[in-house]
Amino acid sequence: MWAWGRGDWGLLGDGSNLARSSPVQVVGLTGHGDVTRPECGGDINIALMADHTLMAWGRNDNGQIGNGVVDSSDIGPWTPSQY
Repeated sequence: MWAWGRGDWGLLGDGSNLARSSPVQVVGLTGHGDVTRPECGGDINIALMADHTLMAWGRNDNGQIGNGVVDSSDIGPWTPSQY
């Protein structure tokens, strides 16, 4: 999976919060098969994998990621994490 644009809150999934004008690969999506359904928006990104694993990354200031944690520092997971 590849992403580009604003990288605020780690939305591009490349481990940074930098804007990218050309595509960068989202890291950490290996080992679960292909991405079958990507969803973007609300300051987070979610990828449903072929093995039905749900991966999420981005802003988590209001618990948007759904992992039971509210990250008020706005750091959130800058690379995909399994949920």
